[in-house]
Amino acid sequence: MKKLDILLLEDNSFDVELSQIELRQNLIDYQCNFKWVKNKAEYLIALEVFSPDLMLSDYNLASYTGIDALRDFKTKFPLTPFIFVTGTQKEEIAVEAIKEGAWDFVVKDRLSRLTMAVQNALRLREEELKNIKVQEMVAKSELRFRTLFNSANDAIFMMQGSLFIDCNTATEIIFGCTKEQIIGQTPIKFSPYLQPAGFTSEELALKKIKAALEGFPQFFEWQHKKQNEELFDAEVSLNRLIIGDEVFIQAIVRDITVRKKAEADNIRLAMVANTTNNMVIIANAAGEIEWVNNAFTTITEYSFDEVIGKKPGHLLQGPDTNPTVKKYIAEQISEGKGFKDVEIINYTKSGKPYWISIEVQPIHDSSNVLREFIAIESDISERKMAQLALVKSEMRFSNVRIGI
Repeated sequence: MKKLDILLLEDNSFDVELSQIELRQNLIDYQCNFKWVKNKAEYLIALEVFSPDLMLSDYNLASYTGIDALRDFKTKFPLTPFIFVTGTQKEEIAVEAIKEGAWDFVVKDRLSRLTMAVQNALRLREEELKNIKVQEMVAKSELRFRTLFNSANDAIFMMQGSLFIDCNTATEIIFGCTKEQIIGQTPIKFSPYLQPAGFTSEELALKKIKAALEGFPQFFEWQHKKQNEELFDAEVSLNRLIIGDEVFIQAIVRDITVRKKAEADNIRLAMVANTTNNMVIIANAAGEIEWVNNAFTTITEYSFDEVIGKKPGHLLQGPDTNPTVKKYIAEQISEGKGFKDVEIINYTKSGKPYWISIEVQPIHDSSNVLREFIAIESDISERKMAQLALVKSEMRFSNVRIGI
């Protein structure tokens, strides 16, 4: 059984008793607990110390009107039902009471109506509380969305048709303009006339937007233009959103200028690396091969796929490799250190030995975390053979001089 705390403002004890009997007999799902106050002073004190589920009040009170009682109650408990139970039968007074916020108006000589009025008020209050809870959930959801929306590093647009209707804070930063300068514009405003592929931005943009509106997500690279006419490369995704009866497009724009420059630099570096006679190896922080140039595969006889993920020492060192030098190289790599001008014997895939001079440099990121190693190996076999031949020649000459 639910507890129902009722505050009753009434200066007639007989009417109080009648109201209590009516509700206790007919509100069978509730345990009714009454607090009775007779005047304004007691009433105002009760509002401070008592939290009712229901308020019943006479309309005509000595030195205190029912409307004033209603106004005082609403300031404390705006969502709690307030019902007038009074002997006044004037229709205009009932209308005024309802306009002021009373939930119902029951005449005392028809007190049998009180139970229904209370039941209706409690049901409406429950529905209103549910609506408020739903509204609060929606408001919290909207707040979370807006927080995520504005904290994202990528530019996020909301579009209706081909027009921008909203954007996040990152958009203003990336495009170098204000939100007001973006709303109402189309993507063409922030694009050059031609895209790098040679097509007009307008033609391509309309195709992408049309496909997205038809329910086909779009992901593509695009050249955008900032407010100051500066161009930048971007990745763009377009997705259709249906909110109620309306269709929108969410556009996410990521500035990839730095990445594109790095890719171009890597291509140029790879071209340089592949035209040098020196062997070039790029290994991860664990010393495992991630990339080698053409000179490496030519000299070692291993294919690119055969060496990826392998450690150069495990793959190339052999029986005549100096163990002291091997140990030194392994220690430097394990400690994330570089070295240079280290000479060592390696072996090709077919087992042919060759001499190299190695220089290894560690590469760290902006946080000083080791990311990879770059090794440049020079084939010094011819020089070593020449040195060996010279040593042998000197030994023969020396033997001849001493008559051996």
